[in-house]
Amino acid sequence: MGHMPVPPHFLPWWQKARWVLPLLWLVPPIGLLMLWRGKRFSKRAKIIITVVLGLVMLPRWITLPSTSNPTDIVTNSQPVAPPHIGPLNVEITVTTKVANGLLYMEAKTNLPDSTLISTSLFRDFSGDRYWPSSKATVTNGKFKGGPFSYEGNPLPAGDYELSVTTLVTRMQPKSVQATFGKKGENLTGPLVSDAKYGFGRTAKVELIVTVNDSDSRRQLSEVATSKESYRNELATLYDELMDFKNDPYFHEIGFSPGATRFKQWQNRLEALQKQKAYSNRGAVAASELFELAREYRRSRGAETKYSNMVTPNMMSVINATQ
Repeated sequence: MGHMPVPPHFLPWWQKARWVLPLLWLVPPIGLLMLWRGKRFSKRAKIIITVVLGLVMLPRWITLPSTSNPTDIVTNSQPVAPPHIGPLNVEITVTTKVANGLLYMEAKTNLPDSTLISTSLFRDFSGDRYWPSSKATVTNGKFKGGPFSYEGNPLPAGDYELSVTTLVTRMQPKSVQATFGKKGENLTGPLVSDAKYGFGRTAKVELIVTVNDSDSRRQLSEVATSKESYRNELATLYDELMDFKNDPYFHEIGFSPGATRFKQWQNRLEALQKQKAYSNRGAVAASELFELAREYRRSRGAETKYSNMVTPNMMSVINATQ
């Protein structure tokens, strides 16, 4: 025997007819769930509502337009070029440029797209070997390497050995491996040779690049000027902090927009941080200076463990001679 419907005022909102009936039309699955789990309607009423809803909605579901047409998909898709299978006579043409004491490299090649390339620069500075490297990826038959520098500074004048090498096959993407062969056996030509330790065949280009003394000296002079300017501004900001670190007004208001003097100090420090620091130490010192200011505000100008730790680093950067 079916249960009698419960009076509406005893039902939760989701069982009431004003919610169930609209949802039956708008979102039939949720509406049916609420209809059959609720106690607002008798079993007979639920069956009638479900049958009527099915008769009304069935034509809509049958004639619902398809969102995709298999024929269109085949017609509009772009064919993917299959990987080159068989011997590949590797060609790599390298061009270099030295600008502002930095070495830039570009290359054209017939290697497949996504081929991974290692580029490196070598020079022996009286027993101190300098060997920076970078990785590149072939895109549309081209790739780039560099810019190469000497620890972030212009390259000293002289001759450098530039090496451009494909990574071994097992380190290449799958699409490139299909072209190279399991161990690069498909690679041919004068640029190809066996890699060390039995890792297969790779393609390699080596050439000598000369950095002129005039370019190197000019850029080194510009860097020296930039270093001095950076240190001078850092020293000025540090001296100003030492001047206002004990100011009660600074302790109270800090770097809020209303504190003109302190806010201007912060803006100048942020401008310095946006400049390309001449060394990692210089960049760290600029960041630590702001943290030092915040520390002095917390300690109301007193020296702390943190201030005693960072101040020597700050002073070593400010007083550096190189």
